[in-house]
Amino acid sequence: MSYKRITDRDLILNLNVNEGTQDLTKYMIFAHKLWELENQIEKGELLKFPCKIGDPIWVVYDAGFEAGYKYEIHEAECLGFEIYNDGIRIITSFRCYDCYRKGNFTTKEAAEQKVKELNGEI
Repeated sequence: MSYKRITDRDLILNLNVNEGTQDLTKYMIFAHKLWELENQIEKGELLKFPCKIGDPIWVVYDAGFEAGYKYEIHEAECLGFEIYNDGIRIITSFRCYDCYRKGNFTTKEAAEQKVKELNGEI
């Protein structure tokens, strides 16, 4: 991911509060916080989660023998996250063996597309 900074070290260090106004002090605090966040982004220390806890998630799973081993979608709720070297996994309220390998999706449309792909419909 390429990120283009909007702050630089010299700008932050040279901010001056000679006027002592409350607005300028707030600006300095916001600018410094943004500078710290941009440092974290550049170092790879800042995570962006795919959704919020409590958001709906669409889980793609193997429906089993009764369904002719076709893949289906189940709507669940995001309960949290697991962080691994290869990415972030969403923990959902729907439990099934190996669901995360097929996919947990933040939109129903993306889950439907994956089901069509897995079922050989496209």
